[in-house]
Amino acid sequence: MPLPPSRLRVPARPKTLVMGCLLLLVVGCGARGCGREERPDGAETPPPTLTLAIITDLKGYLEPCGCTSRPLGGIDRLAAQVSACRAQGPTLTLMAGDLFFSGQTHGPHVAPDPAESAAPGREPPPPDAGDALPAPTTAAPGAAPSSGASSPSFAARAQEGQDALSAETVADVLARFEVGAALPGPHDLAQLAALTALAQRAHLPLVGARATSAVRRRVGEHHVLVIGVAEEDPEAAEASTRRLLDLPENASRSLVVVLTRGGRRSARALARVSGVDVVVMGGADVDEPIPPAEVGDALVLHASRQGQGLTLARVYLPAAANEGASPSERPSIVDVSPWSVETRRATLTADVRELEANLARWEAEGADAAQVSRQRARLVAMQAELDGLAPPPVPSDRRALAATFVELPPDAPREAEVTAAMEALARRVNDHNRIALADWAPEPPAEGEPRFVGSAACASCHAQAFEWWRNHPHGRAYSTLEVRHKQYNLTCVGCHVTGYLQPGGSTVTQLGDDGALRNVGCENCHGPGSAHVASDGTVASARTDVPERICVGCHNPEHSDHFMYDVYRRTLIVPGHGLPPAGGTP
Repeated sequence: MPLPPSRLRVPARPKTLVMGCLLLLVVGCGARGCGREERPDGAETPPPTLTLAIITDLKGYLEPCGCTSRPLGGIDRLAAQVSACRAQGPTLTLMAGDLFFSGQTHGPHVAPDPAESAAPGREPPPPDAGDALPAPTTAAPGAAPSSGASSPSFAARAQEGQDALSAETVADVLARFEVGAALPGPHDLAQLAALTALAQRAHLPLVGARATSAVRRRVGEHHVLVIGVAEEDPEAAEASTRRLLDLPENASRSLVVVLTRGGRRSARALARVSGVDVVVMGGADVDEPIPPAEVGDALVLHASRQGQGLTLARVYLPAAANEGASPSERPSIVDVSPWSVETRRATLTADVRELEANLARWEAEGADAAQVSRQRARLVAMQAELDGLAPPPVPSDRRALAATFVELPPDAPREAEVTAAMEALARRVNDHNRIALADWAPEPPAEGEPRFVGSAACASCHAQAFEWWRNHPHGRAYSTLEVRHKQYNLTCVGCHVTGYLQPGGSTVTQLGDDGALRNVGCENCHGPGSAHVASDGTVASARTDVPERICVGCHNPEHSDHFMYDVYRRTLIVPGHGLPPAGGTP
């Protein structure tokens, strides 16, 4: 029987397989340094002429949430890797995408206050590299949040204050990186005056903030032209980039790197501009690093986000490299990255397995023999490509680049001084919020609606469930913050207390009578219990069976990466809590 055309298409490769292979690849990359690299075939590359240390979309993150199974990143680990790279040879550190701000609110229930959002463009733009820095027009980062009509919302004041303190520490750490050029992202640009002050504090040469601009950096014996693109429109961005490439003062260069914050579409458009060698893509919509992509004569690079790692691009320039050669005389840069080869291997392996399974099914179903034969020939070609995959050697007569993503797992080296600064910040934020937000009371419940009373109020009728809860991680959630000096940290506290920012519930500083709402209590799942308790149980709880939406406010991929609702729910059904009490009756 003929095979329908739709059945001849090879379905999309399984994401689980490909991502699993890439994860193994990324972990392997994490052990490598910045100099010579041992390749899969056992050969060792020559030392690079220079290295680009690339950081994308840092977003002001100092450290990962400690609740995940394998937290990645930490600016102290990032600092150690950048320092190690600079110690091994000529290195140019580049940043693209949001530097200091993420645009995210703190906690599972906090929403931004529209009345307090600054209108874009209200403040003067920050300088590009080489401009004089104007004085900030708003409060300096780290100043206590103001009170009164200018900032009526406790939630907005809280976030403003904590984010400012954190951004100061990020700036102090970035000053150690000796960044060659940094392109700010949209959330940075929404806080222009703060960005200006922070960039000055961090000694960051900003490009592409006011308009597309460029800086030339000497790295070792070579000059690298770095262009920061400001325009969102691809055609305007391309025109501005070409204009800068054609300026006589930019003619002498060995490498051209373009920084963009517009994501994949913008990066690919700029990579097609003649004369561009590397595009660093900020503003990507994924957490995972993206392997080098050949577009036109350029390579597009990315380095994950939130400081989970960085991409090291080892650049090889031939001894006779002519910095004054025109783009037509200078051949395109060659990708010699084992990362690219292994990514292709993972993709092709998945496609081969899927086509093999389809062929077996089609033959069993008696599909058209000629069509099946064509697909089998396609499989043979795919397998031949797979067998022949190998990273190309570093050429002696052409420019080449080998990119590696360095993941920063919990056991990655840390820079001790930065770690100490992060710990000092935790205490500083704690002290600041404890005082500045002391009067932040929860919104009262509506007339006739119940309030939160705390899990201890449940103990007299639900003794077995209460004792089980006390020894469950939910019952000890608040203490995990106290030992790290983060019980007043807005990023953390909402998922470690009961009724956070809900009517009749808790805030960061007010946790009910005698701290009754510490920890993740019964009422987070079952709803505020004052009416149920006061009636000796005759008034039902708001919820008995808890829907998934209640859990995923905190148990989301960023904070609870292995969470599966059905599996987790089953672990909570125990005697006295979903099952008859031990030794009792239903």
